[in-house]
Formats: sequence, C-alpha cells, structure tokens
Amino acid sequence: MRRSRVDWCAALAAAALFAPAVSMAGGPVEPVSGDWHQIFNGRDLSGWTTYLGSPDRPGATEPIGIDRDPLHVFTVVAADGEPAIRISGQVMGELRTRESFSNYHLRLQFKWGRQKWPPRDASDNPRDSGLLYHLHSGLGAEGRVFGRSIEFQIQEHDVGDLYAVGSAIAVRSTPRTTDKGETVFDYDPSGEWRYFSQIRGSEGRAIKQPDNEKPSGEWNTLELICIGDESLHIVNGKVVMRLRDPRRIDREQPLPVTSGPISLQSEFSEVFYRNIVIRPITAIPAEYAQTTATAPLANSLTDTEPQHGWQLLFDGRTTQGWHSYGRNTLNPQWHVEDGLLTTRAGFSIGSMNLRR
Repeated sequence: MRRSRVDWCAALAAAALFAPAVSMAGGPVEPVSGDWHQIFNGRDLSGWTTYLGSPDRPGATEPIGIDRDPLHVFTVVAADGEPAIRISGQVMGELRTRESFSNYHLRLQFKWGRQKWPPRDASDNPRDSGLLYHLHSGLGAEGRVFGRSIEFQIQEHDVGDLYAVGSAIAVRSTPRTTDKGETVFDYDPSGEWRYFSQIRGSEGRAIKQPDNEKPSGEWNTLELICIGDESLHIVNGKVVMRLRDPRRIDREQPLPVTSGPISLQSEFSEVFYRNIVIRPITAIPAEYAQTTATAPLANSLTDTEPQHGWQLLFDGRTTQGWHSYGRNTLNPQWHVEDGLLTTRAGFSIGSMNLRR
C-alpha cells in the first residue's frame, strides 16, 4: 500500500521548522574562487573515506570494509586532460566525505566509462552510480552497503531521480501507469505532496522531470542545493526535482535530517567525476528560486483544505489553544520537540483539551 501525504503526516506526526544556519566544516575543502571550495583536490582522495562490500566472486561473503581498496575501485586519473576520480564499479561501495555539510550548493561533473561488471554487465542494463547526501548512518552499519541517506540518482536515463535510502522525504508528484502496468510517480511541481521511503508498503522512488541528461560519454554537470529542509536536483542547469522535509526513520520517532556527509556510489559501472566543488548558502540561488514549491507539509494545511472547512489545531511550534483539565494553561510537562507534541517521561499529567 502506497502512503499519501496525509498517511505520512500521521506517521511522521510533525515537521520541524529550521532556520538556515550555514555550516561547512573546515579541513579538506580547499578554496577555488569566491565562496566555492574544492572537495576533490585533483591530486588524491584526501578528505574522503571508502567502504566496499563483498566482491562478486565465488566464496566471497565478507565485505572488504572501510578504507581498504585492494581492487583499486577508487582512483585518481586524468580524464580528457583533467584530474578526475575514477570509480571502476567492480565492487559495490561508497566514496564518502569525512566532513558533514548543511546549507550548501554542490556542483560536480560526471561521465560514464565503458566498463560494466557482473551481475549488471548485460548490454541492456543501464550504467549506475549515485550521489548520496544527508548521510546519517556509519559506513557498513546495519549491513548496508549504502548508508541511510537521500539519493540523487545517477543512472543512465534516470539522472536526477530520488531514492529515499532508509529515510523519508516529500516530493510533489503525480502517479503514472507504465506499459507494464506498474504505478510510478513523476515529479510534478503542481502535483500532490507525497512522502517517499524505501520501506515495506511505501514507494521509495520519484522520477525526475524532465530528462536532461547528455548522451553517454559526454560530461554532465550536476548541482545539489540543500537549504533547511529543502533540496533541489539540477541536471545540466535544469531543475528536475524539488524535495522537502527529509527524515531519518531509524529512531523510535522520525526526526529531521538536514546535514551529513556526501558520497559517490560504486555500483557495477565505470564512472568518472571531476570539478567537485561546494559553497555555503543562506538561500536558494536566485536563478533556481523563482518556482520553489512552498506548499505546506506536516503541521500545516494545503492551499485548498481551508476551503473545505479544515482547521489547523497544532502548529508544530507551540501549544497555543490547548489547556489541561482544571487549568487555564497546559501542564508544562507537555512540550513541543522537533515539531512533535510529547510528554516528559515519568510524569502523570492527564489529558490536554482544546479551548474551543
């Protein structure tokens, strides 16, 4: 059963409000020009860490692990006369930044190589990689090759798609039935807000619109903008998806996740990355801000709900409008935390009542 926006709002309970706070830790990032900084220095993989799963060969059952790369899956090479990171794709894994980032504009270039590896070496299998952001689980944790995160998909013909990898995030989308009778969800700026999550009973993928990828073998420029609880997937200068309200779902209650390391995936395909730069931001750049979706999510109403008599009883920030039995105010043991109305453990505090 796929979950609608209302279902996920009930499941997530609330959405926290975040004031932008620029954060870009120092260390391996190097200045380029203006406020742009290099994440890849063009010489080596300083500032990055690696994780590789099990090789696809008889008898191989254990992952290669953290910062071990005997097969040279991740290397620095010259590609078209410029330094680039080559990911061979021979083993599934991650090349992850050691630093965490929030409120940033990331830009990089990629192009596909020729090599493909079993079990995805058939000619009709698309080449695959990916850009993971808001990572919030350790390398190899929970037996995962790819950490819990939001994925900016990098796969032939699908560049810009969303996969919510062990997480949840909302996208305006419209359902579509494919030739095979499957229901998929296309990004649609005027569509309904839906939460996506790779968990049982939910849809984990949203499909970018439009397709703005260049032919295989040409360099593509990707941009990722993350500010507060918003993110944008941009392919060759075109916004192909706008996303809202990323959530980690590995806790008792879903919680906002708006920062974390960034990683590039190794996924059975040769791929090259170069010119990987990042800058801190306090707002969405003007060239991409004009059509930013601002429809409400949790703890708010859609544009049309008030017209049908719906009223907001909890704003996700205060307990205004509520009181405890026999009191003019609400028992202080009730409080708002990360957009959730909750109580402090160990107290018997009774019910809360609406004033009207």
